[in-house]
Formats: sequence, C-alpha cells, structure tokens
Amino acid sequence: MLKFAETAKVGDVIKAFDFKPMEGREDSFLVGKVIEKGPIHRFEPELGREIYLCDGYTIEVTECSDNVRQGDTGFVPFQVSMMEYDERVSVVESA
Repeated sequence: MLKFAETAKVGDVIKAFDFKPMEGREDSFLVGKVIEKGPIHRFEPELGREIYLCDGYTIEVTECSDNVRQGDTGFVPFQVSMMEYDERVSVVESA
C-alpha cells in the first residue's frame, strides 16, 4: 500500500507539502478538499490521449503557498519516490 493512500477520504480537506519544510526556505504546499482518490491521468494533446501519472488525491485547491493555484484542481500523489517524509500529507478537516 502507498504511504498516504488511507490518510484521507473524499470530502476531507488535506494539506500537502511539495517539499519538506526547512529553515531558510519558504514552505510550498496546497490545501484543498479531496474530490477524488485513485489513478490520476492527464490529457496529452500531442499524443491525443490521456496518460497515467500516479495514484493520489485530486483536490479543489482552496489555499496554496504561491497564491497561484487557488481555485484550480490539484493532484497529490499517495507516495513519492524522492523526498518522502511522514508529515507530507495531513488531514486539516474531516468530512
């Protein structure tokens, strides 16, 4: 099972960091409501089809560290191969 696959359910609000917070660097994160769990695909126009990216959470972004992604749909992998750590994904508010 992937590390954060059971952390949240559809309807929960999660906070997910892009990188582990550390002194001397601003935090990079998304906060949002989980609208879907499972395989994440992205349409690639040059291929004319969707490609599989990973398994994870699809969220409606309500807050973000860069103020650019608010209102967008965001994707949070259940597990990453590099720079994974125990506090990367957490539930902020249960459904």
